[in-house]
Amino acid sequence: MSWCALIAGYTQKDQPHEALNCFEKMQKEGLSPDGVTFILLLKACASIGDLEKAIEIHGEIDKKGIRDLLLETTLVDVYCKCGALVKARKVFDKLRVRDIICWNALISGYVEHGYEEKALKCLEQMHAEGISPDAVTFICGLKACTSTRDVDKGQEIHDDIERQGLLGTNLIVGNALIDMFSKCGSLHEASEVFANMLNKDAVSWGTMIGGYALNSHVDGAFLLFEQMQQGGFCPDQATFVCVLKACGLSRALEGGRFVHGLILQSRFADDKVIGNALIDMYVKCG
Repeated sequence: MSWCALIAGYTQKDQPHEALNCFEKMQKEGLSPDGVTFILLLKACASIGDLEKAIEIHGEIDKKGIRDLLLETTLVDVYCKCGALVKARKVFDKLRVRDIICWNALISGYVEHGYEEKALKCLEQMHAEGISPDAVTFICGLKACTSTRDVDKGQEIHDDIERQGLLGTNLIVGNALIDMFSKCGSLHEASEVFANMLNKDAVSWGTMIGGYALNSHVDGAFLLFEQMQQGGFCPDQATFVCVLKACGLSRALEGGRFVHGLILQSRFADDKVIGNALIDMYVKCG
């Protein structure tokens, strides 16, 4: 079996350390990977956050003079995941062609490491270069707006999502919109997005309930919680915590006891986060 095939096998079996060990042995034998194997090695670096090895592999790629969009996009992605955003941007700026995958790698890296303003500027630059965002881009952009509380930019992204028809077809995008509007204090817009979603999952319900609780609309949170159960959706940890918060805010002891009963019948009976939320609710209810 060749070294490249062995590296591919280790990568597919999620054994990044073994894949990188193979690379070292290849080097000792004076052998060098091809473009596809370099991509696999970079992904191995990304999975364990090995920036030093990623830089070493990047140097080997430069020595061989390989110019390939997928390989260069992988470099952007691995540098972002390792927190080396300056290096990621340098690779990105040298690209002769920038497709949506490359833009998404950089934007998601900025969002993940707390550079939301840079992520939103990238979104604007994408538009200027004629690249249409996809669902991944929109989700990253909405996360950036949520962190910066930039509801105006969030509304612009919402308009783009509607133009592409994604609101009715992509649950994750819809849920991200609800979360963004709720955390920016635009509960009416969040409710409209929720109402207009063709499909909803437990996360959709939980996010909307959390929005009501976050904005002190206790009655709305309770009503939606009841509708969620009637619709056959099981509350998750976050939903229970939000409802308990609403109970505490409104001093609704009986409602809190009812929710406590539901928790005891669920898989969250021993959950520490929910346990703390229950203590907080009972204390606030006296």
